[in-house]
Amino acid sequence: VCKEQQAQSAQTPGGTGALRVAGEMLSTRFGVKRIWISKPTWSNHLNIFRSAGLEIAPYHYLDQAGTAFDFERCLEAISQATTGDAILLHTVCHNPTGVDPEPEQWKQIFQVIRERNLIPIFDFAYQGFDLGVTEDTFPIREFCQTPTSALICSSFSKNFNLYGERVGAITVVGPNADDAAAVHSQAKAVIRSIYSNPPTFGGQVVATVFEDDALAAQWRVELESFRTRICDLRSRFVAAANEQMPDQNFEHILNQRGMFSYSGIDADSVERLKNEYSIYLLKSGRINVAGINANNLERLCSSLAAVLA
Repeated sequence: VCKEQQAQSAQTPGGTGALRVAGEMLSTRFGVKRIWISKPTWSNHLNIFRSAGLEIAPYHYLDQAGTAFDFERCLEAISQATTGDAILLHTVCHNPTGVDPEPEQWKQIFQVIRERNLIPIFDFAYQGFDLGVTEDTFPIREFCQTPTSALICSSFSKNFNLYGERVGAITVVGPNADDAAAVHSQAKAVIRSIYSNPPTFGGQVVATVFEDDALAAQWRVELESFRTRICDLRSRFVAAANEQMPDQNFEHILNQRGMFSYSGIDADSVERLKNEYSIYLLKSGRINVAGINANNLERLCSSLAAVLA
């Protein structure tokens, strides 16, 4: 996703492995003490970076309703970071909220990151689940337009359906080829001390697909079908919810992206859905949109209508 002469990649055991390598590099090789992470975030982010010896600093992410991006407060928070801090960015399909910045907002966020001289880590777990495989690289490509340093942590668990095979990669980007090669060398040293070598089978599957034009094209078609299915489910859910609950507003579900959505449903209602209707959401109100289908949509919406009445 960046100029070839500026980037070096290494395979890791899944996206989690790539993140752990990034954390270890920051802590042990570059003297970073603190990493800024959105609040909320994927819960394991906190475990991964604390285990690497980094202090966690949260930056504000959601608006008061908890269903949309609070751009101003996000900028205000990361503007308090100090030179040498790291910052974790969800490249697309923010987990757990489904809420992403718009392109112009990304540009202003990157301006602050450059002004504060922060080290960005792009968590790229859902490539292809928002607008498309190439389109979803926009935040990374935008940031890498100028000579810079960044770490990109990719996962093939979802977009290649290789969750159990633990396939991922860490890509190190430098302002020039020499710097990128030097950081790549440090990454390999860290990898050697953690797990030495990643599992091979999943990596061979990905390599086999990418090395064959026909297989690569087939993969893109299948991944696109996943993406369009999730988009369709969002639309169908909102339409059904509006029909059964005209006094409720679920339009924000259409603006969120990827597998997950922050529904805005409060914790008490989530508990009632579980106890009375055997429908399971997280206490935060997070819905796994991919779990909705034609057979359960009506029941989901009727149960929500009963609980929210």
